[in-house]
Amino acid sequence: MRDIGEDMWHPPTYLEDMWHPPTHLEVMINLDILSGPYFLNDRIIEFYFSYLPSCYPSEEILLVSPSIAFWIANCPDIESFKDFIEPFNLTSKKLVIFPINNNDDVTEAEGGNHWCLLVFERNANVFVHHDSYGGFNDGHAKQIYRAIVGYMGISVMASACKYVECS
Repeated sequence: MRDIGEDMWHPPTYLEDMWHPPTHLEVMINLDILSGPYFLNDRIIEFYFSYLPSCYPSEEILLVSPSIAFWIANCPDIESFKDFIEPFNLTSKKLVIFPINNNDDVTEAEGGNHWCLLVFERNANVFVHHDSYGGFNDGHAKQIYRAIVGYMGISVMASACKYVECS
């Protein structure tokens, strides 16, 4: 596989991108990714995560956009994090899905090249890391897990919640 390179559309800035779902034109431009030997990108995943609730609405499921998941993993300020995460009402969600990639550079929008999922399932009180590349993104998944587990409304101290890696 090869990266999409500079010939494809890229958002102007990370923060601006984080708050605006992709427009129809942006999605159409990015659809070229699906027909070639390219990596999926943030925009395609964000579009699909925005589209699914229109087909299968549920207040119990939260599909976290790639940009929000990246911010959660890299937020340096606990107070900002608390204020930011509260409106998601995580304690009421039965299923929360975080797309994760291997981008380590907070200054690079749409960085990284391997995607995986971190899924929280409330009935089992478990976070499951689904990675098709044998745990390649395990460190990134654990980064989100550590940031978010305290806001899920579960007892971590009583070992009611666990982290499982699936390859």
